[in-house]
Formats: sequence, structure tokens, C-alpha cells
Amino acid sequence: MPVPSYPAAFRWTFALWMALSLMASWQDQATAQEPVLELSAPSDQPELSMHHPDISPDGQYIAASVSVTENWEQSTIWIFDRKTGKQRQLTAPDTTMRRWGDVCARWSPDGKSILFVSDRNGTSGVYLVDINGASLRRLFDVEATDVWYAQADWSPDGERIIYPNLIGDDENQSNLFTYHLTNGAVEQVTEEDNASIAFPSWSSDGLSILYRMERDKRRYLVRIRLESGKTDTIVSSENEEMEFAFPRLSMDGNWIAFHSAPKTYIVSSIGGEPREVLPPEDRQLFGPVWDGASHRLLYHQAEVERGQVIVRDMRTMIEWTVLSMSPTVFAQWASWSPSGAYVSFLAGPSDGRSDSTLVIATVNDRQIREVQADWPTTPGSNAPAWLSNSVIAYCKRDSLRSSAEAGGVTGVSRIVAYDVTKNTSTEVLYETPSQIQRLAVSHDGELVAFGLEQDIWIYDRVDNMAYQETFNGHPVSVLQFSTDDTALLFRENNHLYIHDLDSGETTAVSPDDDWQGPQPMWTTDREVLYSGAVTGGMVQVRSLNRDSGESRLVYGSKKHCWRPFRNQDGQVFLQEGPPGKWTMLMLDGQTEKAAEFLANATRPVFSNDGSMLVYLKIEEQASVSIWSRDVSYLMATALP
Repeated sequence: MPVPSYPAAFRWTFALWMALSLMASWQDQATAQEPVLELSAPSDQPELSMHHPDISPDGQYIAASVSVTENWEQSTIWIFDRKTGKQRQLTAPDTTMRRWGDVCARWSPDGKSILFVSDRNGTSGVYLVDINGASLRRLFDVEATDVWYAQADWSPDGERIIYPNLIGDDENQSNLFTYHLTNGAVEQVTEEDNASIAFPSWSSDGLSILYRMERDKRRYLVRIRLESGKTDTIVSSENEEMEFAFPRLSMDGNWIAFHSAPKTYIVSSIGGEPREVLPPEDRQLFGPVWDGASHRLLYHQAEVERGQVIVRDMRTMIEWTVLSMSPTVFAQWASWSPSGAYVSFLAGPSDGRSDSTLVIATVNDRQIREVQADWPTTPGSNAPAWLSNSVIAYCKRDSLRSSAEAGGVTGVSRIVAYDVTKNTSTEVLYETPSQIQRLAVSHDGELVAFGLEQDIWIYDRVDNMAYQETFNGHPVSVLQFSTDDTALLFRENNHLYIHDLDSGETTAVSPDDDWQGPQPMWTTDREVLYSGAVTGGMVQVRSLNRDSGESRLVYGSKKHCWRPFRNQDGQVFLQEGPPGKWTMLMLDGQTEKAAEFLANATRPVFSNDGSMLVYLKIEEQASVSIWSRDVSYLMATALP
């Protein structure tokens, strides 16, 4: 059949109409893709932070955790009406909340009750509350390393609850179980060996369950088919930043949303490359959930918190503001040179996604030097360590932008020596394709200890050799040499241990504690100052005698107390307060009576002799609000 020929003027008019139509369509699509503010703190309670939302089956209401602190602690469950904006608090604060409170709300399929997990009573448990706030009840306890990893979900018929639970005493071994609401019967769903499972999510058709599995330092987003028991891996990664947390399957079954803090992704349910839902500048996205059958995601959006790094001369009490940065670190984040002339730290990026910077500040002339570190300042990262008064060791690896953001295996990690007087890197002490975390240098500068492959390794600078020192198989979050360099103090799974380098024996610091803090201190080679708490109790500052194994109370109050430091005069400094409202206290060396030293000061790090102090002062509380966004643009393929 011959192809009809149209006049050129008609063809031009038709082409122009098509172009204008496509432009209008793209503009409409761009408008639809713009984030929409769903909920923010009421004007009379601007301090409230709303996080980890869930949508009612009819789409009218949002259940979310609400906290008065910027880090989501001591949370309670609230309900919000999307049409009217009215809110109602369902659960009340409890003095027995261990840290996080009530989190991970999940609406029941009939919309009459809400399931959530909580650390009330000092342990993780699954709770149920009616939407009118009545009949709050604890259904069962969950053995989990943290309440977030106890997150549970409903079956679509509302008869069962799926949840993870540790197997025995091994914190790296857990499986999924169902709890029947009618008779309390428990059935095991997964039977994985040597794996940690968390974040279960039931599909809307009831045929499968999504979950995150971690095994041998690799994480997997997995789906189990309930009828056959068969599992399939949707996506996996060795990159520790890729968490696959809180996965949710879209109603049509084609897409999965999840977050890897502080980023949110979607991925095809048949696999492929995760696609990031990019946030506005200086914002981070968490806890995504699909808005009914649409391609809209509901999530909470947080401002990137910023804090001032302040150096204080403890002799003159004169302060110097070094810079402002994103304070994303949890453990010891800064280190002083042995003489106290320099302080160095890894400065977190303002957007939470770029590479970090090694900052070296000179106290006398207040000069600042910055060195690209290519190392993410996450809670697992480490402060640099000093090899001498002028040479610092720090971790460096291939760029985040070239490896980690792609979700693949990270590049080569290196321990680099940098001479601050020459402003240059002098040597690479050690390099490995695996990720190095934690650095500690012996007082004589001969040994460099570091975390690698979830164990402690030591590099001997004299013999130019590295060897594995421990074989525990757990990530290390604190690493310190004793004052005589014969032992290492380290922290794993929220507990402190002392490893004797001569005998190879490892002993627990006060094993009766349920939690121990991230910034202990060797006061002598036989004494350790640390913070710890028993189940359901407040964090207290204590002192351990290595010879007797006994621990004595140094200071405790009705608030959490941690990050202790004792100076040469016997004065003890520490942080006290509810989370997010820390105050530094000073204890008299003889009476141990406490007096306020600094308000709004967090993460203090003292020089060896106590004459200098660096700390963070949070500029203002970061706001957290609930938003939604159409993400269909991420699902679209290229135009033909």
C-alpha cells in the first residue's frame, strides 16, 4: 500500500503540535513528581519530629512515630488525618523505654488497630494498640540486637504477624517466625543458617514475604514464596551502606521501595539496579511506604543536622569555632596529637552523600588544613590516629561516588601516613580490597591496630607485617591501646572487651551490663573508665579494676551519663541528659559532686593531658516531616 504524502505545511504543523503536547505532558509529569508536604510539626509543638510513617488501608490516615528529639529517641505513636491535619497521640512515653521507644507502626488490614515494636521495659517487644488509644498490650518479646531489627508486619488477612527472632545466643543468627493472634501459636518461616534476617514485609496478596538477609558480610534483599518455601534474591551488595531496610512491595507487585540510611531507593521486583529517590538539597529521606495502589511514596524527610566544631583551651577557657559540619559520627570522632598542638577529625559532608574530609586544626595559629579522605563518616567510621606529634594515620579508600553509590563492592582501602608539617602523605602503611574501620596506634608508634573483616588486625611498622589478632567475627566500633600497650580495649555489639596482647585472652568488661558506651578511657594500664547500663536502667559512669574484675559506680543520675574523661587532677568530665539535650558535667576529684560545665555540648574529646577539649555544639534541631512523591519517573524506560 502506498504511503500517503501530506503537504509540508501540514507536516510542520503536526510536528509542532506533537512537540508542544509532549512538552505539556512532561511539564505535567514534572509537577506531579514534585514532593508534597503531608505533615509537619504543629506551630504550638515545633520540636516534634515525625518519622517512619504508615498509611491506613483507606488512605485517609497516617500513623507515625513522634519524638521530641531530633534523633528519634523516646518516640510514641500518633495518628494524623491527611484531610483535616488533625492529630491524636495513641501511646504515651514510658520511663522504662530503653532508647527509641515506640517505632515501626503498621496498620492492621481492617484499619482498627496498629502494630508496633518498642523497647519499653528495657527489652524489644511487639505491641498492639486500638486506634482509639485503648487496649495497649504487649503481644510477645523479640530477641533482637536493637528494636529496629524487631520490626514486624501483618498478614493480609490480619490473623498472623511476621517477625524476626535471634536463634540462641548468636547475634548473627536469626530467622522469621509467625505469631497467630487467635491462639498464640508460633511457626518458623525461614530456615537460614549463619545469617541475620530483619525487616519482613508481607505482600498484599499474601503469597510472599520480603526481608533483608545478611551473611558473610554481604546483604541480600530476599523474597520467600510461602506455598513452596522457595527463596529468590532480588538484589545483593557487599557495600555496607546498602542496607535494604524496611522493604515494601508496591500493590501491583512490580516495585520494591527500601531505604539505606540516609537514602531511599526503588528497585524492580525482578531485580536490577536500585534507583535512588533524590532528596532536595540538604535533606535526607527515610522509611518509604507506598501510598495505596499508586506510584507515590510516603516517607519522612529530615534536614541534614549541622554542628559547630569548637576547640576550648581548658587552662584559659578561651574557645575557637573551627568549622560547621554534619555530625554523623557516634563513636570517638576526633583525636589530639600527643602534645595537644593539633586536633584532627573527619568532617561529614553537608548532603550526607559526598566524600568526607580529613581536617587538621593547629591550635596555636588557628590554621585549618583539609585533606580529601574519600571515607564516609558513618557511625562505624573512626577518628584518625597519631603516629607521632606531627604524623597522622587515617583511612582512605576509592571515591564513594565511583563505587559505594553504585551499590557495588568498595575499592581499595588504605591506611595513609600524613605529615602535617610537610602537608603531604608520606607512605601507605597498609592496603586491602576490604573495608578498614577503626584505627588505634600504640603509644610508642610501633603498632597500628585496625578493624578488618569484622575482626582486629595489627600492622607492625618495624617488621612491616600485618596479622590478624582476634577471631570473633563481629564489627569493632571502639579500639584503644592500654597505657602500657599490652592490651586492647574494643567494643562490639554494644559491649566492651579487653584483649590481652601477650596471652591472646579476651575478657568482657562488666558482663552483666546490657549496654556499654562508645567512648571509654584507660586511666591506667589496670583501670578503665566507661559508661554502661543494665536492662531497663539509666546509663552510668563506672570504673573497672582489671585485677579484681570489679566495677564501681563513679556517677549516675536520673538521666543518661556517658563519654567520661578523667584529667591529671582527678576531675571527671562527662555528658549527661536526655538524648538531644546533652550537658557536660564536671565531678570534683575528691567529693565526686557534679556541677554543670558546658550546656548544649556533645561528643567531647580531650587531649591526653586534659588541657585541650574539642566538642560539637548542635546549631539547631533539625526538622523532620512527612512528605510524599510520585516516583513513576524512576520506573519509566527511555522513549522509543
